[in-house]
Amino acid sequence: MHPIILVQQQQLILLVGVFIKTCYATGNEILWLLLCKSIVLLTYTSYLSGSMQIKPGIVLISLPAEDELLFDKAVIFITEYTTNGALGFVINKLFPRSFNELTEFKHARPLPLYYGGPVEQEHLFFLHRRPEVIEGGTAVTDNVYFGGNFKHAVQCNTNNSIADDDMQLFIGYCGWDAGQLEEEITEGSWLVVDNGAGYVFKLPDTIVWEDIYRNKM
Repeated sequence: MHPIILVQQQQLILLVGVFIKTCYATGNEILWLLLCKSIVLLTYTSYLSGSMQIKPGIVLISLPAEDELLFDKAVIFITEYTTNGALGFVINKLFPRSFNELTEFKHARPLPLYYGGPVEQEHLFFLHRRPEVIEGGTAVTDNVYFGGNFKHAVQCNTNNSIADDDMQLFIGYCGWDAGQLEEEITEGSWLVVDNGAGYVFKLPDTIVWEDIYRNKM
């Protein structure tokens, strides 16, 4: 729970307790009205905190915005979430070049590259689901791992030890400083979807933003 919301809830709980005692003792109608408003606000902040269970493995769905082009209909898989902020990858937008079109990897298989986000676009990142083959990855969920021995992963894919859909490659990533993602969710920029691992390792046309958005709403 976001610390600001937690403080608000604690303050409202104390306030409601004081109102109940005072209203019971005086029968004051105005105080009863304030009590009702406090209960509504407490319910709202409880709902808000419940909708912001940010953790690795969730998916963010961008909400429609007239001035938003960068993340228009984006589906973002969150891989890291700490007190310092959050990190994730756009998993439904293809990069215009394939992996083997990069000079360093011209002998690799033509794996699709994805536009992971606007941060560090000069670097490659990857997710995979073969920890028994690819060493050094960090578990995001039970079946999705972030990073690891990249060259070994490419070699395994080239010699067919792992399938093309066992890994997903990204140019860049999405990053948020502490509190930034929570603020954007509160402002209505994102919807949070639990169990986002089911959307990873799928071709972009199978991740239908409209369907996910409609189901969440």
